[in-house]
Amino acid sequence: MINDTYTDPRTVKMVDLVKDGKKVRFLYFRDNEFWYRHEDGFMFPVSLQEATTGRATFLAEDKAIYFMRWMKKYIEDCKNPETGELPKTKIYHSFPRTDTETGSD
Repeated sequence: MINDTYTDPRTVKMVDLVKDGKKVRFLYFRDNEFWYRHEDGFMFPVSLQEATTGRATFLAEDKAIYFMRWMKKYIEDCKNPETGELPKTKIYHSFPRTDTETGSD
């Protein structure tokens, strides 16, 4: 079961994300990135450019170990010692579209 609670990428450990057959689930595609959520709540992007360079298959739900490359990259980016900030990537925790983006009031 996938946890709906957001987990800060700076606080996760890779070992905990891939042990015991844990899963990830596709959330949405935005700004040329596939966004996945780990069953522990950790969200991470997979670049469309990286996804199309190989022969990988991206399922709606799959084992987390298959996404270790992208999880690790995102965790490292988030722990950037130069800024100490999260990357400037937009993160949408539940719905990829807001009222201001749709023009609704």
